[in-house]
Amino acid sequence: MYRRRSGKSVGNFPGTTARPSYDAAHHRWQSYCAQAGVEIDIHQLRHAHATELINAGVSIEAVRRRLGHASTETTQLYALLDDRVADTEIRAARRRRDRATS
Repeated sequence: MYRRRSGKSVGNFPGTTARPSYDAAHHRWQSYCAQAGVEIDIHQLRHAHATELINAGVSIEAVRRRLGHASTETTQLYALLDDRVADTEIRAARRRRDRATS
């Protein structure tokens, strides 16, 4: 959805002109994982991508739009903040609060 709206490439498979279906992408992903000897579900990529974006400081609203979710509540299920990132945000908020009250 994001790529379609932004006009960016939709990541077609080599030699094709149409966007791959979920099933086609899932099958391709499974074959890659089998070759690599790992078990990672394609849906886990969405979680990992959302988490990476959130941990890099991208707003939840931007991530929501990127994933095509209707609400940020859905996106928050994907975005698991790294403990260090969460701790840093909490400390920064406390410093702002303390400066405002001093």
